[in-house]
Amino acid sequence: MARTRIDPGSNMQTITRSTVVLMSGTGATAAFGLAYIVFAARVLGPDRYAVFSTAVSLVMMCQLALGPINETITRFSAAYASEGHPGKVKTLVLEIGKRVALFGLVFVGLATLLIKPIATFLRVDEFAPLLLAYVMLYLTMLVGLGRGVLRGVQWFGAYNVNTLADSISRFLIGLVLLGWSASVSAGLVAYVAALAVALSVSYLQLRHLWRGHARQELDGSAVRRFAIPIFATMAVYASFHNFDMLLVKHFFSATDAGIYGAAFNLARVMAIIMTPFSTLLVPLLTALHTQGRPIWGSFLRVATFFVLIALCVIALFGLFSPQIFKLFTPQYASGATLLLPLALVRLVGFLSFLIAMAGAAVHRFTFLYAFVPGLIVQIIFLAIWHDSLATVVNVTLAAQGATLVAMVFFAVGILRRSPDDAVGHSAR
Repeated sequence: MARTRIDPGSNMQTITRSTVVLMSGTGATAAFGLAYIVFAARVLGPDRYAVFSTAVSLVMMCQLALGPINETITRFSAAYASEGHPGKVKTLVLEIGKRVALFGLVFVGLATLLIKPIATFLRVDEFAPLLLAYVMLYLTMLVGLGRGVLRGVQWFGAYNVNTLADSISRFLIGLVLLGWSASVSAGLVAYVAALAVALSVSYLQLRHLWRGHARQELDGSAVRRFAIPIFATMAVYASFHNFDMLLVKHFFSATDAGIYGAAFNLARVMAIIMTPFSTLLVPLLTALHTQGRPIWGSFLRVATFFVLIALCVIALFGLFSPQIFKLFTPQYASGATLLLPLALVRLVGFLSFLIAMAGAAVHRFTFLYAFVPGLIVQIIFLAIWHDSLATVVNVTLAAQGATLVAMVFFAVGILRRSPDDAVGHSAR
């Protein structure tokens, strides 16, 4: 199947073309996602929106922590596709898919048993939002299988279709459900229904990808050697970017948590901006590394594109935060002062993440020596200093800024080396 064989380009034109395709899809996805977030905030009000944001953040944190499933599939799909082995991609997804489906059920079952202490810590009075969050997480894990393959074989147009099906369905279903019942559960059911739609789309896309190709054997040990350190990487990343929201829900009033949640969710625009670049980075660098080609220049180009676009958004936040917060009701107005520093937190954190993903693409995980201590410092400092919402943001920014400095030393010292352990060799 010729379409699954990748000849990666490291030049600016190739990266620009792929980035534009992903940016267009991500932009449309973001528009519907943000529209739903604002609509839910206006309908629910700060107190109920705090529960809504906490449930979504809990899912995001667990989703990112389980992101190694997606990243493992992306990396090995890219390697196998660049070698012209679509049958190995098929085997990879089916084998991992069985384990994910079973593990997900066990995980959800354990989380359900622990629902009371989790609800107590997060100061959530009802269990339904947490149960819906668990279902969202399970479906997200399954949807991630297909998206990982689409990233790996660089079918970015199909990837856009999948994410758009999710966000558009969520928006339309959410409008109906929240219009019918202004409850947290109704708002979260829209996520569940949209993920079911995306899962159906994934199934059709994967069938088209490997139609006519039989399964091929692959080296499972190579997959496991990559999966273990990437699990640690994604767990740290997930905690970095969601711990502050969970801590605010624990320590602050419902109204304050709702206000913080509004700023927190708007700052996720930075995540939307980063998505095309993180989506592109792993398959691009993996394919280059598999073929023994240098990756430093390509990494710098991707990171530079991200920073330039992110700085434009940060400038808008700095100039127009009060106006942006008028999208919400006046009850949220005080959150405008949090938007710019929270966006800076996301920018700094995502730069660290791009470095981590570049390291993962070439199977070099020494960056964990900076990544893990950075998270520990952030958690300790936030546990000590949280007298105001502004303090929470400033402490988070300082901890992640220090982590980024250490990660830059990793990038310069490791990523500039010539490739010597291509995944294509290790996977044989």
